[in-house]
Amino acid sequence: PTQIMPPKSNRPTVVVKVDAGEGSSSVVGCNADERKAWAHRGAQILFSSTFDAVLPSSLKPSLVYAGVAEAAAAHAAGGGLGCVICMGLQASSKGSTLGQLPAAGGGGAREAEELGVVARAVVRLLAAGHTLSLSAVQLYFEMPTDLLDGDGEAVGDGPCGARRLAVADGGAALALLARAAERAAACAQPSSAHLVYSIGVDGGGELLLVEVAATDAIAALDKTRANASLHALQRWLKKPSSKPADAELLLMMLKKKTREC
Repeated sequence: PTQIMPPKSNRPTVVVKVDAGEGSSSVVGCNADERKAWAHRGAQILFSSTFDAVLPSSLKPSLVYAGVAEAAAAHAAGGGLGCVICMGLQASSKGSTLGQLPAAGGGGAREAEELGVVARAVVRLLAAGHTLSLSAVQLYFEMPTDLLDGDGEAVGDGPCGARRLAVADGGAALALLARAAERAAACAQPSSAHLVYSIGVDGGGELLLVEVAATDAIAALDKTRANASLHALQRWLKKPSSKPADAELLLMMLKKKTREC
């Protein structure tokens, strides 16, 4: 179920991770082998569709990474631009899927297994011998906050004008990501903010990892503020030196789905 089918057209790959449990009035389910996910209320089907891959909630973080980001990381390692955009409701596991870090004082095999997509990408790229740099930004509407500001000597600029810091090893990278997570949590409304991580890879490659603000938090805003929030993310992701078409197309899809909520 973690094998992603090649897209049938020139479009982004769409992967769905289904969280376990029932909502107050509807149930979400999936069939990973058939790549289908659905939601129903009683006998009424609210939503049903087939995706490039469907990941069940019981899947280990390492297999989630294989299904979600491994191909994008490999593309960045080869000098290209890889992009992963993670979106979902406030109650979903989108935050931990992307940003999970080891518990304080953790270690060993379990610590390695618990890593989310961002930390796992950094650790694996370093283990493959790549030289990396890292930036992390929180976008609260149109206001960017550099989550690594003051943490070291900058080696360049990342998205949103953030400082890009050299990453010496996995331990240093996890420490930077932990501080970024702590600062992001201090936002007045974290669920309404976007997070943009950029991993620069030697040879000119880049891996963009984006956690979009919770779709229900965006949908709860008035139309003007909702559009401003999504437009800010789209604008900050654009770079004169590259054309992240996948990111722009996914954001257009997000705008459409948010309006339907």
